Amino acid sequence: MNKLLATAVGCISICGFWLHEAHAQAPVLDVTADFASTKLPQHFMWNWVRTGFAPIDLRKNRKFDSRAVVGMECFGTTCYDIDLVAAGTKFKSYGTDFDTRVGLPQGTGARSAECPGTDMLMTGISCAGTDCGDPTIYCAKFYGLRTENCYWRSAFPSTNTRKLDLLPPQQFVAGLRCNGPLCSDTQLKACHVGPGSGEVGGVQQSGTVGVRIRSIGSGLYLGHDVGYGPGFPFKQYADPSGDNKKFVLRQMNTSDADYSYFAINAVDSSLCMNIEGGMTWTGIRLLQWPCSSSAENNKFLLRELKDGQFQILAKHSNLCLEVPNSSTAIDAVVTQQPCNGTRSGQLFEFIKS
Repeated sequence: MNKLLATAVGCISICGFWLHEAHAQAPVLDVTADFASTKLPQHFMWNWVRTGFAPIDLRKNRKFDSRAVVGMECFGTTCYDIDLVAAGTKFKSYGTDFDTRVGLPQGTGARSAECPGTDMLMTGISCAGTDCGDPTIYCAKFYGLRTENCYWRSAFPSTNTRKLDLLPPQQFVAGLRCNGPLCSDTQLKACHVGPGSGEVGGVQQSGTVGVRIRSIGSGLYLGHDVGYGPGFPFKQYADPSGDNKKFVLRQMNTSDADYSYFAINAVDSSLCMNIEGGMTWTGIRLLQWPCSSSAENNKFLLRELKDGQFQILAKHSNLCLEVPNSSTAIDAVVTQQPCNGTRSGQLFEFIKS
């Protein structure tokens, strides 16, 4: 266990999360003691975020991030000067335009703020004033996730010191409550997480939220011709309207290895993006086909190269979707090509519809 903890702490330094430097203004926690009961890999990446009184937003402008809050550290009897502890989940979050901010109602008694959906976890916090008397929590939706068996943790002790509440493995924060105008007796809402209900061909539902996929190179939108079913190609169009150009991303849930991959299906046909015939050659078309959890050619990795700009990588071939030669022609067919981050035809953005 000590070896695993040492590995986790080492990753913090390698990845640029400097635990001791982050707490230069406060007592440094004894990592071995505080994390001694923590089992890996559920909390595989610790990211200490020191803020003073500035807002904490773990995800910032990134999309399809897996991190959520698993603990909080604060100072004083009213729990201000907050730090958050984040860990990766098996699930990916929606883009930041799907985030929700929930403020605690003002008052003198008990008050709380909770993430409003069973597919949401806490990803940040902001405070009004130096004492954090009126905090607002940030919540993000996560593909295929369902919270269950939620409960309120014990309140932080009312001591004028730094204190930490770190959740057990496989639990994540989904709310915060406190008492009185200064927000004392702070408590975290902890939830167990697991796959959500409802599948299409073994592919986990992400909900009814749809996105449009826009090519950075051409400025046009991916879609398919209305009324055409399995075997017909995905093209690009100037007009973004219509459910034939609206997609739902569904996280694969057949194995741990599949959690990073998505099936992408058109809203109007419920058919998935599929590389024709499972072929691995350059130039093979992207078609509509019935969704399948066993078909590697309808599993795609979303790889962010710039803020909000992604390559879409086919799992079976390790090739990227591309509008060939960054063509601006209407009806240009999407194919798979060797991945090259400098080719704008391989960059796409996901826009809330």
